[in-house]
Amino acid sequence: YPQTPAERQARREKRDRQNINVTLYVASLLLVAAAALFIGTSLPPMLRFAGVCAVTALFYGAGFALYARVLRLKPAAVAFTGTGLALVPVTGLALYNFALHSGPAAWLITSLIGTAAYVAAAVRLESRVLVYLSLTFVASTAFSGVSVLGGALVWYFVVLIAVAVVLTGLALARPGWLPPVYVRPLMVLHPLVVPTVAAAATCVPLLLNKAEYALVIGMCGIYFALMAAVPGRFRLINFYAARAALTVAAAVGIWHLTGRGSDALLAAGVLFAAQVMGLALLSARLTVWFPEPHQADPSGVGNGPGTVGGRWQVDAGATFALQLAATGAFGAEGVAAGFFRGLVYGAIEAGGRVPLWIPIALSLATGMVLAVRWAGRAEWAPVAALALAGIASPSMGAWPLAGMLVLAAGFWAIRGLYAAGTFRGRLVLGARLALTFAVPVTVAAVMDNGPGRALASVFALLVALVCQQLLTALLERAGVRTLAPEATLGVFAAGGALVLIGLPFLETSPDHGLTAAGLFIQLAAALVIGALVVPRPVTERDWAATMWEALPIGMSVVAATVAFRAVSQGAGNVALLLVVAYLLITAMRLRLRQHRWAYWWFARAAA
Repeated sequence: YPQTPAERQARREKRDRQNINVTLYVASLLLVAAAALFIGTSLPPMLRFAGVCAVTALFYGAGFALYARVLRLKPAAVAFTGTGLALVPVTGLALYNFALHSGPAAWLITSLIGTAAYVAAAVRLESRVLVYLSLTFVASTAFSGVSVLGGALVWYFVVLIAVAVVLTGLALARPGWLPPVYVRPLMVLHPLVVPTVAAAATCVPLLLNKAEYALVIGMCGIYFALMAAVPGRFRLINFYAARAALTVAAAVGIWHLTGRGSDALLAAGVLFAAQVMGLALLSARLTVWFPEPHQADPSGVGNGPGTVGGRWQVDAGATFALQLAATGAFGAEGVAAGFFRGLVYGAIEAGGRVPLWIPIALSLATGMVLAVRWAGRAEWAPVAALALAGIASPSMGAWPLAGMLVLAAGFWAIRGLYAAGTFRGRLVLGARLALTFAVPVTVAAVMDNGPGRALASVFALLVALVCQQLLTALLERAGVRTLAPEATLGVFAAGGALVLIGLPFLETSPDHGLTAAGLFIQLAAALVIGALVVPRPVTERDWAATMWEALPIGMSVVAATVAFRAVSQGAGNVALLLVVAYLLITAMRLRLRQHRWAYWWFARAAA
């Protein structure tokens, strides 16, 4: 279609405007080139410096003038102003080369002038790009101030944190004098400055000593903590960042004060423990401070992953795992340091070191707090602490481990008094297991490093397992409901059989008297269990295999084999006589014919 006169006129004006803007762009580039050539002349230095300043001011002022007076030349005006702003660093370099031969002072003056120029241009032209560039000049001004004062690298990080605090205050307060064009960039930029400082300080460990690094990370942690107290989108992230930064800062600070890396690990473990207990005891309050969207349980007492309590439960569990890791690293560092110290200096103990059992006991106490707070879902925590104590027992000693096992047994037993159902059975079983392991550990602690320590501990473990087998049978005979009684009996019986088989390898006496005693104790207990539980009611028509019936027969085979192989032929015959007597008595007590005849045949085989 043919163009109308109005369209042709508009097209002509657009083409003219583009031509004018392109011409002005080219002219600005020519002026920049002329300024560069002018700097390279042989004129006096001050004259060359004045020429650079004049060109920069000309571009900057001409851009403002065109922007305000000629609407058609606004793109060229922006280009002129941008050229002037780009020449600000060049002007600063000329200031250093031609007029002021002090690098820090020239940097400070250039930063101040650049900040003012970029802020004015950003407000005048309403450009977000210039807003971000002006904020970089703000940081440059802070850095140059430190350079003028001759501060160390740590103070560069400190002033950058101070700049972040100022930016955050402006973003949150939004005073009336703050230009609207700065609001959005400040909201976007201020959450990124302090994390960048923390990352940068961590990436230059050789340029900061431990005290300086602790100072920087500690200030970052305080900033994160203050931001976590202010409602916002990143409040929860700031909460986690504050905890991490303050923990690292405190650990590194302790390391600097004592000069031992092990103390940093110990401090980290203590701080992790404090955080776990805080999460467990203050989860309801934390739920109010950090609400989750679409949450159905505002009280924070839930346990599932879809409840508020679930978030803090996962948080506390992960923090407790970090505590165990720090405690384990503390113990490993002590073992390694002792080994190398022994190689170099001989058997010399390190002075002033915290005993290993203290952080492990703290881990156990923390695990107990978790188990009480989230009953049924955090029962693994004290078990994990006890496992760590068992691994560290060669370095820690037997007495602390025995005390922790007894304490754990009492902890589970007391909780079992107030529990019900299957959960009560689990608690009681945990208490029984803890007491079972506490017996050999206590014997080892009493024996110290005396002869026969391992043999006495293993024999004590056998006696404890036998007592647990008898207790399980008595509870079953009395009709007391327990958790998986047959499986429990099977575990204790399997443990007793393994200990009985291993006992002869530890005993060095030729008559194996302790092995014989353990053998008859275990065999007698198995036969008593069979006598208590095996007889069936007359009304029971069908036979079903049970652990109660399998234990006496299976343990008889193990005991007789150990007696003949490790003790003596006479001990083996005595064991067989006991087995025959048990089988005959049990056969006479049974009512089902096939069941009774099976025992008759077993008795004949044993005889």
